[in-house]
Amino acid sequence: MGVKMIGDWAKTKAFLSRLDKDYQKAYRTGLARVGQAAVKALKRGMTEGAPGGQKYAPNHPFTITRKGSSKPLINHGDLRNSITSRVVDGATVFVGVKRSAQGKDGQSLVNIAAIHELGDGQGGDLLIKVTPKMRAYLHSQGLHLKKDTSYIRIPRRPTFEPVFEAEKENWQKLFVETVAKGTIGGAGK
Repeated sequence: MGVKMIGDWAKTKAFLSRLDKDYQKAYRTGLARVGQAAVKALKRGMTEGAPGGQKYAPNHPFTITRKGSSKPLINHGDLRNSITSRVVDGATVFVGVKRSAQGKDGQSLVNIAAIHELGDGQGGDLLIKVTPKMRAYLHSQGLHLKKDTSYIRIPRRPTFEPVFEAEKENWQKLFVETVAKGTIGGAGK
């Protein structure tokens, strides 16, 4: 996944820094509103198990039994609740999971999000080599792997990519409307 920025963004940032304060305020407000809308759509997609209309791969029966739920990516809500947005500067809004975010168990949530979003990093599922220690642990937990099982597959469950793709036009419209309201006879005039 990734967004490719086309154009001279350094010149764009320089241009924006020279604009009048009303426009700059409206621009930041537009960015903040888009960030909030993105967080809401991402959390809704994760809760419904179909971000951007694309259903998640189902949980393995062992996972369902272990956590007591068939909802992929939702156990205590730590990952979903870690999704946030922040206006970084006058031309950028961050939407995602902060590197410092941790679950109740102390695990890094950004790593968990990356595994599900990116899979193997090339668009495929993540394959984890089964070690003897892992095999013994899973056996003690009630998951008895076949002798010829050498990898465990964690299916890719992208959240950000499908939501961004499905919502980008709505967010562009929200941004433009917000900026227009703040600069053309809008707030503070």
